[in-house]
Amino acid sequence: MKRYFKFSLLNFLIVCSVLSVAIGSFLHVPRAALSMRVVGNHHRGNHTKPQIQITRPSSHFHVVITNQSNRNVRLWEAWNSWGHASLTFDVLDKTGKSLGMIEKIPFSQAVDIPTYLELSPKQHHVIDVYLNPTKWEIPVDPVVLRKQQGYQIVARYVSNNSAESKQYDVWTGFIEARPSDITLDYWPKD
Repeated sequence: MKRYFKFSLLNFLIVCSVLSVAIGSFLHVPRAALSMRVVGNHHRGNHTKPQIQITRPSSHFHVVITNQSNRNVRLWEAWNSWGHASLTFDVLDKTGKSLGMIEKIPFSQAVDIPTYLELSPKQHHVIDVYLNPTKWEIPVDPVVLRKQQGYQIVARYVSNNSAESKQYDVWTGFIEARPSDITLDYWPKD
């Protein structure tokens, strides 16, 4: 006596469910541990797209890094050589062409210890950014940016693999914020 498999809609749905769970577990892309955004210091009638306006020596803006994972994440502190150059900014013109990168002046500390901060899940780390030319290498002449529309900066945060990052379980990777409009009306002199 031969038995034939009777295929029903219920059997079909069960097989599809099992296959989708099995395939989904192999294809699951984990959510990024960190996200980053730039918080502007000026709103020109548009609260959805804040702008950065540097008008005096105390002008600054914020970069906010958020732990989006469900575990604690460690980041190097900015005062040591591991975290010093992590934050950079690419300056773009109206067409999206890069005009250069704003980055920290190379590290020169007498003492260098690998210290880190730890972000709990959903916790934020706020970085105050003062674009002071004694601390930042700024390849773009501010006169080029002054009073012109369409210039933007893109914040990037990079932490490279190292023996210390493995030893202290410090996050490594690359994150980038959306472009932010910038105007430089003041530039401190050296």
